[in-house]
Amino acid sequence: MNQTIKDRIAKINSGQVPEGYEKTSFGIFPCDWEKDKEFGKLFDFYGGLGKSREELGDKGVCYLHYGDMHTNTFNKVTYEQYSHLPKYDIALKGNETYMMQDGDIAFLDASEDLKGTSRAVLIDNVDNKPFIAGLHTILAKEKQSVFSKYYKQYITLSQDVKKQFQKLAVGFKVYGLNRESIKKIKKSYPKTEREQSRIAQILMQWDKTIELQEKYIASLENRKKALMQRLLTPKEGWKNKELGYYFDKEKGKNVEISYKGKFPIIDMDYTLNNKAKNFSNATNGVKANCDEIIILWDGASAGKVLYGVSGIVGSTFCVLRKTQQIESCYVFYYLDYVYEKNKKIREGSGIPHMPKDFLKKQIIYAPAKEEEQKIIANTLSQADQEISLQKQKLQKLIAQRKALMQVLLTGIVRV
Repeated sequence: MNQTIKDRIAKINSGQVPEGYEKTSFGIFPCDWEKDKEFGKLFDFYGGLGKSREELGDKGVCYLHYGDMHTNTFNKVTYEQYSHLPKYDIALKGNETYMMQDGDIAFLDASEDLKGTSRAVLIDNVDNKPFIAGLHTILAKEKQSVFSKYYKQYITLSQDVKKQFQKLAVGFKVYGLNRESIKKIKKSYPKTEREQSRIAQILMQWDKTIELQEKYIASLENRKKALMQRLLTPKEGWKNKELGYYFDKEKGKNVEISYKGKFPIIDMDYTLNNKAKNFSNATNGVKANCDEIIILWDGASAGKVLYGVSGIVGSTFCVLRKTQQIESCYVFYYLDYVYEKNKKIREGSGIPHMPKDFLKKQIIYAPAKEEEQKIIANTLSQADQEISLQKQKLQKLIAQRKALMQVLLTGIVRV
């Protein structure tokens, strides 16, 4: 980043308006950009065709379901991406407003979090094959050709636009937006197709890099699964004993969170973030050490195990404390390996939990020699370390793209 751009950013951060820029209601943008243009003047909006998953099948017209937009990170959708997903069997007349054409944008009208309220994807459907905007989607079609096609996949991703979406969203557990709300969103953007296209090209290169990194991580995870199956499948001469032969369990307790706590709390936030979010100074809590196994006893992910972490254990977890000699890390990987199988033995009609006699029901198959257990555990641990390293690289790429996106979509950096 050259000094001119650094100075420009410093001025904007201090509330000043750099030369050649203009302050608007939603930020500071170049003077030669179109500013604060309402979406309602740029697009016509239409509702999607609301069909549940149960009504979809493998025959008919490709269908863009809001659930697929939620669970993926893509900014544009090609017809080929969705051709393998469920379809809706319908006879088309040709005048349906929910049919997505090349260059259209699909918005979500509902999200479980505020971040998702600005979720939108570009429809990259060059041949204009039949493609339905589905449940909880809002379809936007340009009134006139104002935007470069691929620039449109980024028009909701700058902070000034995201904040408007979040401000207009309504709801308690689910945040909703309707067509009239989205029409009020204001956008500033380059007037020239050249600058729009150049911005899109740069960001698409980053998207591709991130996509390749995600695929690489997926390949490493698949490799680890294959390793686990090969290494943890019982062999001739292995011993088999109840989990309770090797371990006792101690149930966690409710833990008081302290603002300046020194002990990390192993709770649901920990499992979601893979690191401690909450801390405590409690001295009477159930503590776990790095060489002990922690198992999630209650909840939707009951049966999941943690290892190599220390802290105070929350009430939904149990600590497995070793009473007989066995490699703990090996047992951790074995329990992780049989997690999907153990989901079938969970109990409870509401919140699922592991059965009281789980330590008797769970059989641990292991090599007779502890040294062989260690070799298996170390092999799988190395695979985990590589996956973790690549995930860290992915997060850095995402953070870099986010920073680049902000300076490009606000005109701080001109291209």
